Amino acid sequence: MSVEKIKILKMLEEGKISAEDAAKLLSLTDGAPAESGRTGQSAPGSTYTHSSGSYTGSQTNNQRPASSGSSFAEDLGKKFDTFMRDIEPKLRSFSEVVVEKTAAAADSLSKSFIPSPRQAERPSGYSAPSGPGDGSVEIKVSSPYSELDFSSLNGQIQLTGYNGDKITATVRSKQRRRTEKAGIMVLGNKYILQFDDGDYDAVSVTAYIPYNMFKYIRLSSVNGDIHVSGIDCEEITVSNSNAILNLNNLRGKSLFADCQNCKELKLSGLCFGSAEIESSNGAVYASENDIENLKLVAFNAPVSMNLSEFKNFSNYLWIIETSNQKLGLYVPTTPAVGYYIKGATTLGNIKIGLTGLNFIYNDTYNTEAKSIHFDSAPKKVRISLETSNAALIVN
Repeated sequence: MSVEKIKILKMLEEGKISAEDAAKLLSLTDGAPAESGRTGQSAPGSTYTHSSGSYTGSQTNNQRPASSGSSFAEDLGKKFDTFMRDIEPKLRSFSEVVVEKTAAAADSLSKSFIPSPRQAERPSGYSAPSGPGDGSVEIKVSSPYSELDFSSLNGQIQLTGYNGDKITATVRSKQRRRTEKAGIMVLGNKYILQFDDGDYDAVSVTAYIPYNMFKYIRLSSVNGDIHVSGIDCEEITVSNSNAILNLNNLRGKSLFADCQNCKELKLSGLCFGSAEIESSNGAVYASENDIENLKLVAFNAPVSMNLSEFKNFSNYLWIIETSNQKLGLYVPTTPAVGYYIKGATTLGNIKIGLTGLNFIYNDTYNTEAKSIHFDSAPKKVRISLETSNAALIVN
């Protein structure tokens, strides 16, 4: 089929000419010689696509011999040129929109393949125990700036740091219905204890982790004890309820701990730039915690704290509050340490047994005291203590 006929059919298909005009044009082109029979310099063949198939023809630079339909052909050519000039910017705009939408769709599609921590389908980085309800997994930690996020259900979390580069974990679970076992999911540099709450009655984990390869550690449990020891981490966040929280020999920049309806809160050997700790209904035992900025709030819980040496910082600020229970603080008295202490109790009494203090005021319910050498002391310790209906003791 000639190029002219293809153009006519295309114009008809696009609604640019009527069927009557198309018939006239086709009848005029029937008397013209075929494109392949033309003489002169020809351009390489081109392929055109039509709804009924693909056609291949060549274009020529020679002028068509004059015929009775030449004016019609010239009009056709002008219409066709005008049509192309009109449609070209629209095609470009359409192409840009298609590219943009395709990119957005691809981005959305790629995100849809990143599973949420509770998604049933596991990516290739998922590792589950091989046993029926529990078992061990081992995963190498590749980045020194990794994140760990473990949440248990009616079961304990026990983490212990060691000098290595692998997470070696035992995940125990009690399944409510038959499903894939709980395990550890790896998403980039994040390591997540993954399971669907609705499929389990209990999930717990015991793990040895590289002691210094995690930048953030987040742990949470319900009705499960949490024990963490021997880890250096920039930020540690821990929360649990109706259980024991035990933090031992941890170092970092910041610590956040929340233990609600706590059975017992134990803090020992901690060294942090700042720590915010909150507990309720469970005794707080704190020993040898060198924390520069400490805020400890306990509700209906006794607090006992002792420290034999202020070692790593020069300026300390401790705020310790409890209610309806005894608050006891036991700290060293040395020439290197100067204290500025404020204490308040509602219906209890205050006893301060530190030597070398100058009392600004001192009565049954309020006291303020400052070490004589506070301004020149290399270690300055400011302490605010408050309780209600119980004794406040500093020794």
